[in-house]
Amino acid sequence: MIASPTRSDAPETASASAAWKVEVFRREEFDDSEGERLLGAVREIGIEGVVRARLGKGYLLPPSLTREEVDRACRELLADPVLDEARIAAPGEPLHARSRRAQRILVSRKPGVMDPVALSVSRALQRMGIVHS
Repeated sequence: MIASPTRSDAPETASASAAWKVEVFRREEFDDSEGERLLGAVREIGIEGVVRARLGKGYLLPPSLTREEVDRACRELLADPVLDEARIAAPGEPLHARSRRAQRILVSRKPGVMDPVALSVSRALQRMGIVHS
């Protein structure tokens, strides 16, 4: 996997800047067990100074979708409306961090490596009639 920090001044790839960007995190009032495991892993490899970690999922959706379709995809597929919080940025707009102190690290698959989650999301969006093949 390739990991790179994402900052508001970092260049985006053409496909990412032309897509709807969705981030899904566990709501603050609920335990984030994945974030706790991540924090343990960070400490295990000797990185100091990290006091809190949250793990989220990111999705890039086609720019041809309307805001209503993206909202529906989030509500019915990408995020649990009770446990999760989804943040959405329209094509061409940046997705800002919730806090100035927060650092976002993007981890993505190497080109050519199969992404079963992306395939499942794509198929589900087609079945929902949101995306057409």
